[in-house]
Amino acid sequence: FFSSRRRHTRYISVTGVQTCALPISSGPPGPVAVQIEPGVVPASRSGSNVAHDVVGSDLQGHPARVELTAGGSRPTLLAFLTSGCSVCLTFWQELGPDTDTPGGARLVVVAKGEGDESPSTLARLARPGLEVVTSSGAWVDYDIPGSPYFVLVEHGVVTGEG
Repeated sequence: FFSSRRRHTRYISVTGVQTCALPISSGPPGPVAVQIEPGVVPASRSGSNVAHDVVGSDLQGHPARVELTAGGSRPTLLAFLTSGCSVCLTFWQELGPDTDTPGGARLVVVAKGEGDESPSTLARLARPGLEVVTSSGAWVDYDIPGSPYFVLVEHGVVTGEG
């Protein structure tokens, strides 16, 4: 539970909305210390600041490519979601073309490829107008530890993740 809560907290931080992380305590009941996490969580894993283009398919099975390494590429928030994750379900319901992102970044949901996900299920989950690319390769390229996970890419560099 704490891990999922922490990931959710980090997502909110990546999107620029202030939130808190509640520590697990074995002490007596009472006030809980709250840590506010404003802004973007910086990329901190070794080698995690290197951006990769996302290459895969759209939900209709057509080839899709999200250019992230080109010099003038638009800031992009990649949302790595799955169809079977209960926490992801909330994000599927909330994310859409009207979602506010840091710096007005383009929002792209990245799901695993057809061997792991059903395009028809993903199409039912995605709100109209939400850009979804299926790419198992992107999950490997960005070393995604689980879902939900978010990566902010600006000018070819990963500037935030979590």
